[in-house]
Amino acid sequence: FVLIDTKLVRSLGLRTFNLPSPRSMTLAMSDGNPQVFTASLPYCKVSLRDPSDLWRSKPVRALILPSLCHPMILGLPFLSHNSLTIDYAKRSVLANNSSFDLLHPKPPVVIPPVPSPSQIKEHQDHLLEDTLLWKKFLMKELKDFVRKYPDRFTSEPVAPFNVVAAVKSRIEQLEFKVKQEKLSNAIKEDFADVFGDIPHLDELPTDITCKVN
Repeated sequence: FVLIDTKLVRSLGLRTFNLPSPRSMTLAMSDGNPQVFTASLPYCKVSLRDPSDLWRSKPVRALILPSLCHPMILGLPFLSHNSLTIDYAKRSVLANNSSFDLLHPKPPVVIPPVPSPSQIKEHQDHLLEDTLLWKKFLMKELKDFVRKYPDRFTSEPVAPFNVVAAVKSRIEQLEFKVKQEKLSNAIKEDFADVFGDIPHLDELPTDITCKVN
């Protein structure tokens, strides 16, 4: 059982019940001779949660007692029932099933909802409408600017494309290329001993490091 003070029960307006049978109890602090007494106490059902509502305890029955030292005393059965672990060194109370620290709660991670297909289509329609509207405004502004400053958009006359001159220039380029190839072949023939083919690496002599003609 969890213990809860009578004043807290009244302030929260909790519904109370009676135990089906009396229970034997002893005082937590005594003079060395614990006295056992039997009483039938009222109780209520409670479920605790942290302020961020990220963790909730399992419903438990709390015995209603007057003049407690604290509004509510949980105790070991509550920790065991809700799988809570107390780490005194780290000053933490962890929920084993979620690793949630009741004494140091982290801010919740907000995951945005996934939009439905109808919401996606509606968003795309709005974007299309905005794009068309802005296009209309920009075209109007551009036309007004051209109308206001026509001199900025006058183009200089350009000579028409001369097909004959272009063909002549291309023929001259090809003739020059042919002449260069013939000259290259003639030089290679005159100096064939210099521009001869280089033998393969395996066929090169190994006893000659340098030879000057």
